[in-house]
Amino acid sequence: MSYPIVVLYHRSPPDLNEREGTQVNWRKDQSPNGIIPYLLEVMTNLSKDSCWISATLEPTEATSTLYTIKDGGFCSSRLYIIPEDYTLFYDIYSKQYLWPILHQYPEYVIELPPNATTSFIKVNKLFAQAACDKTSQGGTVWVHDYNLWLTPHFIKKIRPDIKVSFFFHTTFPQKKYLESLQNKSFFVESLLDCDLIGFHIPRFVNLCADWLQEYLVKQIDKTDISITYTPSDTELLNPFSALTDYEVVSELKTPNSSTKFVAKPLPVKYVNAIESIEGENPIFTCNDLKIYENKDLAWFVQKASQIDYDDDIRIIFSARCDYTKGAVELLKALKKLVSILPEIVPWLHVDFISVPSVVSNPVYNEVAEQIDAICNAINVSAKRKVIHLIDYCLPQKELYQLLQETDICCVPSIYDGLNMLAKEFISVRNSSTGRLILSRYAGASVELNEAILVDPFYTDDLLRGILLAIIDNPKSFCHSIDKMKQKMKSDSDKWSLHFLPFH
Repeated sequence: MSYPIVVLYHRSPPDLNEREGTQVNWRKDQSPNGIIPYLLEVMTNLSKDSCWISATLEPTEATSTLYTIKDGGFCSSRLYIIPEDYTLFYDIYSKQYLWPILHQYPEYVIELPPNATTSFIKVNKLFAQAACDKTSQGGTVWVHDYNLWLTPHFIKKIRPDIKVSFFFHTTFPQKKYLESLQNKSFFVESLLDCDLIGFHIPRFVNLCADWLQEYLVKQIDKTDISITYTPSDTELLNPFSALTDYEVVSELKTPNSSTKFVAKPLPVKYVNAIESIEGENPIFTCNDLKIYENKDLAWFVQKASQIDYDDDIRIIFSARCDYTKGAVELLKALKKLVSILPEIVPWLHVDFISVPSVVSNPVYNEVAEQIDAICNAINVSAKRKVIHLIDYCLPQKELYQLLQETDICCVPSIYDGLNMLAKEFISVRNSSTGRLILSRYAGASVELNEAILVDPFYTDDLLRGILLAIIDNPKSFCHSIDKMKQKMKSDSDKWSLHFLPFH
C-alpha cells in the first residue's frame, strides 16, 4: 500500500497496549520526551493518509502495521538495520561526528573509523528506498533530522516525482565549522535536492542558505543564483536573543533547482490553558527592566540577602547529558550561589535531571563525571542536599508534575535548535507563577521574549538571572508567564502544514 505522505525519522513511535488500543507504552530504548511526542501528534492529525518509517534492530519487528490512537491512525513501518551498520550510522557518524560540527564544537569531532561513512550512506539509502516503496505517485516524503541528511538525494535519484521536505530539529553552524565536513558536496547536493528545508528559527535557515550559496558560487555563475528574502515572523523577533534575524531566506533558485525554506518553531501542546489577565496592566518583560540593566552581581547578592525567606525555592533543570545543554555551566553558577549567599542554602531545592545518552560517547561520560562531582561538591559545601541529581529519564507525566511544582526553570543551553523544555514549562503551569531562565543561544529565545535571558558562557550572568528570578516581584512574573502562555496556543497540525505545502 502506498501513501501520499511518508515521514522518515530514525526512532519509532511508542508501542501501544494492544488490549486497550489507546494507551501509549514507551519502548524501553526510547525516551518519552524530545521529538517523538510531537511527531506522534502530527502523524495522528495526518491520519491514515500517512506512514511513519523508522529503524529497528530486530528483524522480527521489520513490519508495517496500522498504528491507531485517539480517533485516527497511521501506518507505522519499521525498517530493519543491521546492528553494526546502525552503530556506525548513529552512535559514531551522527553523534560523534555530525553533532559536534552542527553545534560548533570542533574539538569533539572524532576521526571517523573505517566503514563509518559507508554505513552512514548505506542507512540513508535504505531509508530512501523504503520511502520510495511506500510513497504514492507525486506524494511527499518528510525527512526528519540531520542523521538522514543524505536521504533526499537518494530519494530523488529513485523517484524524481516525489516532493521532499526536510526538517532540521538541530542548530545549523557558521560556515567555518563546516570546513571539516568530509564529502561536503554530498551534503550540499542532498539539500539542493530538497523541495523544502525547514528549521525552527530564521537564523538557522539563513546559515544553511548562505552555506549552500557559497558552494553554488564555485559551481555556476553567480548571476544564475537567485535568493529571495522575506521578513521574519513578528513572533520571532526578540531583540535580546543572540539568534534573532529580522529577515529570512524563503527560496534559493538556480537554473536546475529550486529550494524553498521555512522557519517555524515546533509548538508544544497547550496543556493548562488560563485566561489572559484582565485590565490594562502592561505585560512584564524581564529584559526591559531598566532598574536591573546595569546592576552588577554584588547588587543582586545584596538584595537577595535582605529577603526574609520562609519557603523553599525550587529550581529545575532537565536535559540529556550533553555538552551543548549547559549543565556544567549552570552547576558552576549554583555552586557560586551557595558560596556567596549562605542564607539561601536552607531554602534551596534543585531538581537536576541529567539523562544519560543511549549512545556510548567518551565526551558524554566526561560531562557526566563533571556533573556528579560538582553536585557532590555543592551538597558537601551546603551541608545538606541542595542538588537532587536524577540520572534517569522521568516519564513525561512525572516531569510535567515537577515543572508544575517548581518556581524556576533553568534552560542554559550553549547552542540549541529550540529546546522544548522551556516551552513545556510554560505550557504545563497551573497558575501564572513561575520564572523561566533561558539561554540567549537557545532557539526558543527568539519567541519567548518574556523569559529571563542569560549568557551561559558567563557564570556571573547565569547567577544574575537566578537571583533576578528570586528577588523580583512575583506579580511581575505573572504577566510574563501569561504572555508566554498565549504563545503556546498553537497546534502541531497547523505547524506541519508549513512543511507539507504540496498537499
